[in-house]
Amino acid sequence: MSPCKLFSNSATGRADVAHRLCGSLQVDITKARQLLGWTPPLSLDEGLKNAAEGIRV
Repeated sequence: MSPCKLFSNSATGRADVAHRLCGSLQVDITKARQLLGWTPPLSLDEGLKNAAEGIRV
């Protein structure tokens, strides 16, 4: 069983906390775009490509 599942089933009664910590890591940048006019310096594809190139040996 995963540590997140164990934590969410523990006696803490805080399954909501476990879900926030271990749930989806997808980020929504809509608010940052609207409030700050921010755009990421790289697209998702470019970032993944750079990451993959960085771990090649």
